[in-house]
Amino acid sequence: MNVFVKTTFLIVLLGITHSSCDKIKSLADVKFESEFATNLNINIEPGIQKASINGVFYAEATIDPNADDEFAKYAEKIKEINIKSARIEIVSIDPSPIQLITGELRFTTESVSDAVWSYDDVSLEAGASLEMDESQWSKVNAILDKKSVFTVILSGQTDVEAGSFVAKVMVKSEIVANPL
Repeated sequence: MNVFVKTTFLIVLLGITHSSCDKIKSLADVKFESEFATNLNINIEPGIQKASINGVFYAEATIDPNADDEFAKYAEKIKEINIKSARIEIVSIDPSPIQLITGELRFTTESVSDAVWSYDDVSLEAGASLEMDESQWSKVNAILDKKSVFTVILSGQTDVEAGSFVAKVMVKSEIVANPL
């Protein structure tokens, strides 16, 4: 009986110690916010159909998450990435306004599903903002979790044959890492 009590006590003590270690380790968690952004310089050109009165555009750029000092510092120790907001902001535009007939924003990288948003019938002018709805945020999390460079592509059709605009693509996130 004495052996049974000692064994039970030892098992309970180990269980308490193990769960306490996990709690202590989580006290070392580091939370920080990062913004991943790029500017897309977009030139609108006439569509390929002769009778077309609409313009088309395609632009791409890359974002390197490791360009953010905090992200790079804790890259191998990241536990969670939580998107807080994601949007496109029109920085400048000529002529103004331009009607976006159809548009597509895509985040892409190797071996992870693309995050894709579609936009229809949106008026673009300086300061305008297009939100990236939450439906694709889990894919953006997976892309960021790769901790490598990814490509941002914006393409579409407008109501003008020629023009240009700068679109800033921004993703703000909260990241949890544990340096232990």
